[in-house]
Amino acid sequence: MQKRGQPKTSFFVKFTVVYKVVQYMKHYNYTPYKAWMKLTKHGGFRDLMMDHYKNRQSQLYLVDRICNEYETKKNFFKNHVKKVLHSKLGKATLKKRGLKL
Repeated sequence: MQKRGQPKTSFFVKFTVVYKVVQYMKHYNYTPYKAWMKLTKHGGFRDLMMDHYKNRQSQLYLVDRICNEYETKKNFFKNHVKKVLHSKLGKATLKKRGLKL
């Protein structure tokens, strides 16, 4: 029986997204939200989201939605990226890699 709701975000996807967001924040002097929006325009973002939605039946629909719709991008940032970015685990992992928040 499948669980309803959001799919669990894998460790790889979660920290790859957060790592790139922090890189964009440092390099372009962006806020986290603006860095996330810039990341969504990157060429490899679609493949990363395919990995995130790999266990869903409507995978292509969901990936198209997150790549094209502003509200979906905003909700994904709020529900996934922002939580990891500001959690203790996220800060500790990024500091080990030499990036400070």
